[in-house]
Amino acid sequence: MRYISALRPVNLILIVFTVLCLRFLLVEPILFTVGQALNEEIVPQLNTLHLILLILSMLLIAAGGYIINDLADIEIDAINKPGKNIIGEDLSKKSATNLYYILTGGGLLAAVITAISVWNYNLAVMQIGVAVSLYFYAFYFKKTFLPGNLIVAGVVAAVPFTYGIYEIVPLQDAYIFIQEDHPEFNFNFLAYWILGFTAFAFLITLTREITKDLEDLEGDMRYGSKSLPATLGISGTKIVLVLLYLIGISGLGYLHLNYLADKNTLIYFSILSLFFIALIILTVLARSASHYGKVSALNKITTLFGVLYTTVVAYMMYNIH
Repeated sequence: MRYISALRPVNLILIVFTVLCLRFLLVEPILFTVGQALNEEIVPQLNTLHLILLILSMLLIAAGGYIINDLADIEIDAINKPGKNIIGEDLSKKSATNLYYILTGGGLLAAVITAISVWNYNLAVMQIGVAVSLYFYAFYFKKTFLPGNLIVAGVVAAVPFTYGIYEIVPLQDAYIFIQEDHPEFNFNFLAYWILGFTAFAFLITLTREITKDLEDLEGDMRYGSKSLPATLGISGTKIVLVLLYLIGISGLGYLHLNYLADKNTLIYFSILSLFFIALIILTVLARSASHYGKVSALNKITTLFGVLYTTVVAYMMYNIH
């Protein structure tokens, strides 16, 4: 069980959940509606095998990232999370290193196979970039002032972005003939949706990583970490978190007022904003590592709720008359 927990199964499940929601509750409904408007059948270009390989590549690279992160954190985890890091106890450093290479190598192989299968090997650059970023994060950037947090946020945001790239690029090639009758047509509208979820994933992950730094402040200080809380202090870090959550609320308001003015979105975004407000309140009131742990857990629930906005999109797309 401890071996499984080292791979962060909840986070891996969230990756699968995110990609499946984007595929079946965002991309397919939007393409269906656009196809009806153009009197063309427009379908996603990743078949079932390609989709499975793409998800597998993400899962293996992410799992490898968790292993290399634990390898780099053996000493500091003994203070922040005593007994939770299995490396050096249940799993030797050598075995953990080999496991990292197997997982990451398998993920990159799956990425290359997927990219070649959709006739664009350049797409695999996304997963290669993520794998490299996770390695350098673990050993070089994790204890820095801010780059470490930005890298993790970027890696998580790469999940919806990578799926979008793998879907949209082949779509542009497959349906280029539509532009003969509709010169103004392109798939930028789909890219905007993907970018919206990418931005949300980046912001919410950045706040969660900073919150985790508050939770781990004691061990970080002992080992000379220059994390945000260690540099700005607890009060300064809380101000940063509040500002980031306010940016999230403002972003939702901007999207509703300028692009998504329907009632369903208003209701959903209002509830999502309440999650952000709850995060602000709990962050301000937090005083101990256990408090910050609860904030981090609520942050993850907020992430899940944000992804589930795809259900609203699907409902609206399939009910357009």
